[in-house]
Amino acid sequence: MNILVVCQHFYPESFRINDICTEHVKRGHKVSVLTGIPNYPTGKIFDGYEDCFKNPRTYNGVTVYNTDIIPRGNSKKQLILNYFSFWFKGCKEAKKLAKREKFDCVFVYQLSPVFMAFPGIKVSKKQKIPMYTYVLDLWPESLAEMTGIKKGPPYDMVKYLTKIIYNYSDKVLISSSSFKDSIETLGVAKDNIIFWPQYAEDFYADSNVLPDAESRLEMPSGFNIIYTGNFGEAQKLETAILAAKITYETHPDINWIFMGGGRKESDLKEKAEETNLLGKNIFFIERKPPEKVKEYLSLSDAALLILKDMKQNTTKNSSILL
Repeated sequence: MNILVVCQHFYPESFRINDICTEHVKRGHKVSVLTGIPNYPTGKIFDGYEDCFKNPRTYNGVTVYNTDIIPRGNSKKQLILNYFSFWFKGCKEAKKLAKREKFDCVFVYQLSPVFMAFPGIKVSKKQKIPMYTYVLDLWPESLAEMTGIKKGPPYDMVKYLTKIIYNYSDKVLISSSSFKDSIETLGVAKDNIIFWPQYAEDFYADSNVLPDAESRLEMPSGFNIIYTGNFGEAQKLETAILAAKITYETHPDINWIFMGGGRKESDLKEKAEETNLLGKNIFFIERKPPEKVKEYLSLSDAALLILKDMKQNTTKNSSILL
């Protein structure tokens, strides 16, 4: 089978779609990916990838077509430009791909924004092949909670576009069962919605950490609470900084460790410095590859899962990338 995968993010950005594509190649399928220029989560184009859109590249047997898009940057305006640039430029590249090669199906790995699916629709329509959309960020709810815009023309337009994408898809795969009700309200038939939960990689099963591992040297002594992942709007990590300040007063041996990066990284570090607890019970560790992250999790006493308070239950399990 010849599969076209559409996702705004792909290797060297760290997402499970990298592994999904690799596994399909191992199983004998031909896989091509239409994606943007690597710039997540820092908002800056990765070193060495400035011109990657000029020619296709290969990753683990996967053919990768990068589209020249506007990087995420560090402002909401820049992020919006980033979102729309992949939509429009991705559709142009999709048109070329549809003429160049015949695919059997399109698989959209839908993170934020939902608009990233439109290049997939273009190929699907042109070649009259099925399109499957895997929803990891629920729209328009995700956008509404992050921007505060929950009604009016902008919200209605996004909802309308989301409805087009989900209803066009032959099947809508959902990463959280709580997404189902929301997607049904957009007119998608129950039989076309499939619960397909995310998975943990095999290396997480091995919790052994070598005595001289770098992770042991970076972890402070005490009771360690660790957060690993994106420093974005949705995570509301300022709450954890406040918690660190409160716990330090009575339990100074409780450490709050933040590993990762993202658009809110500088703001988060600034708030940590304001508490005068940076290096005392608040620690930052730079982003690590997934195989290394599991070492830090193994050495921690608790892992922190946090999202901004959201009124609608349907958004609480979203892996929002805003």
